[in-house]
Amino acid sequence: MWTDGRHEWRALSGRSGISVAAGSGHYVHVDRPDLAIKAIQRVTAQATRRW
Repeated sequence: MWTDGRHEWRALSGRSGISVAAGSGHYVHVDRPDLAIKAIQRVTAQATRRW
């Protein structure tokens, strides 16, 4: 069920991806803040890039 849901969400955008945060539970930002920060930086860089 979870896998199907993730793939449905991913299909909504041509610029999306699926990541697995190893070593974390439901609250990735608490368990793996390093991964959360990298993801936010990646999205911010994409959003501010001039095309």
